Amino acid sequence: MSYLRIWGLSLMAVLGGTVAINFAVDPYGLNRVLSLDGFNRHKPRAEMQVHLAKVRGVAAARPGALVLGNSRAEIGIDPQHPAWPADARPVYNLAIPGSGVGSAAAHLRHALTVSRPGLVVLGLDFLDFRYAGGGDAAAPSPRLLGNGVPAAERLRRWLADQASTLLSLDALLDSARTVAAQRTPHVGDLRADGFNPLNEYTELVADEGHFGLFRQRDLENLRGYLAGPKTVRAADGTPSPAFAALQEIVALCQREGIALRLFIHPYHGHLLEAFHQAGLWPAFEDWKRELVRTLPADVPLWDFGGYDRVTTEPVPARGDTRTAMRWYWEGGHYKKAAGDLILERVLGAVPADGFGVRLDAGGLEARLAAIRDARPAYRSRVEAELHGLFASQ
Repeated sequence: MSYLRIWGLSLMAVLGGTVAINFAVDPYGLNRVLSLDGFNRHKPRAEMQVHLAKVRGVAAARPGALVLGNSRAEIGIDPQHPAWPADARPVYNLAIPGSGVGSAAAHLRHALTVSRPGLVVLGLDFLDFRYAGGGDAAAPSPRLLGNGVPAAERLRRWLADQASTLLSLDALLDSARTVAAQRTPHVGDLRADGFNPLNEYTELVADEGHFGLFRQRDLENLRGYLAGPKTVRAADGTPSPAFAALQEIVALCQREGIALRLFIHPYHGHLLEAFHQAGLWPAFEDWKRELVRTLPADVPLWDFGGYDRVTTEPVPARGDTRTAMRWYWEGGHYKKAAGDLILERVLGAVPADGFGVRLDAGGLEARLAAIRDARPAYRSRVEAELHGLFASQ
């Protein structure tokens, strides 16, 4: 009996110690009760539980404004930028990497169970609207709450979350990695306001240069686009389900009295070239036309998806590890500096020097034609930069 008692007490001590360590270190940024420089201030392992971190984070923040979208918005749109209206603060970045428009709608519904934001800024990604015969490929997290979730189900989810983030060996290892990484230069992080500054890419640029990061992303993108769907419609011409999810977001914001601001991401010229080479350009233009048809005239839609001074930023040459790009990390993600310009334009705080065009039915075709006309000059300038990655046309 004494052996069993000792074994039981030992097990309880181990479990109690594991819970205490994981709670104190908080590797995923779930409670943020303790935040100390050199110990756990930065959260490089938060990506392992990013859905839960943001579900908890938005509840704790009770924000006056939300950022929605995928990783482009999570990395680019800063909740602390001064362009945010004073009556919309605090701002929480609820953008989820790898998510689609259906997930954005689900996360907005969840946020409304814990807060009443007055402003939503949503980044729209063409790639999320392509139609492959199914719905939103990125399913919402099962941790999201909405109307009608029974108390027993809420308790079950809460217990499952505690087990995975406080009691598990994975969490304990992530706690150890979190502490060890604190003194690492450019340590990764997920801020308490949901923004990911992508600090770790600073080190990658210093090691590989932007050229290497762009080349890797360009190749991944082109392979995916060539293999993926080339339309935003079903065979009968019906728009993809993502448009219905967007309409749900619009309706929800209108019903709740939430100001909604939409923008199309500033795709780097390399990404636009990939759209051309993969046969996606007709669908890209069709997507913008359908957005204008779908959205009410009083919901602003800003287009940053063309060739301009930001999106045509030159990529440093191979082997150049000293030059830091101003606007982009790589072809898939723009920096906070570009996101700041987006916010200034979308929120109307400061004129953004011609960056971004508001789309409406009257000016849509002129905007599309202007983008088409700007391509040849860009393509000619970057032939050497692309180094034969895309076949000549």
